[in-house]
Amino acid sequence: MKKKLIAVMLIVFIIVTLILLKKHYDNSYINLDLKYYITEDIYLYRTSRYMITLKGEYGDSNDNEGIPACIDSVGWNEKYIVILQYNLKKENEHNSYLIPDKTQSNYYIIDIKTKEMIGPISKKEYQDKKIENIKFKKII
Repeated sequence: MKKKLIAVMLIVFIIVTLILLKKHYDNSYINLDLKYYITEDIYLYRTSRYMITLKGEYGDSNDNEGIPACIDSVGWNEKYIVILQYNLKKENEHNSYLIPDKTQSNYYIIDIKTKEMIGPISKKEYQDKKIENIKFKKII
């Protein structure tokens, strides 16, 4: 009986480990510890679990403060970087911990060559732009 229990526990451990490794190495995620460069001068920057912004030289200023937290996903091709962003809200009324507010998504489009930024725009406005070959990667 003990051998069966140990065998079952070992199998469960192996399955859970494989699932976690798959998620960690799956190319549809970006494992972001602190910085992740998309181009030479545009990068994702994490300061806490949900405080993830895009920084670098784009938009109206070279000293750009970045797209507001929380960036959920990013995709790019040879012409554009596209960001899916959520605002942050208090987790509940009893603490000040901030979590993503997924009731409204915002999209930002950055032209890699000109560094011009469009956004925030709605999902429909983004889809109307018909930007091709963008595969979003979720940030973990």
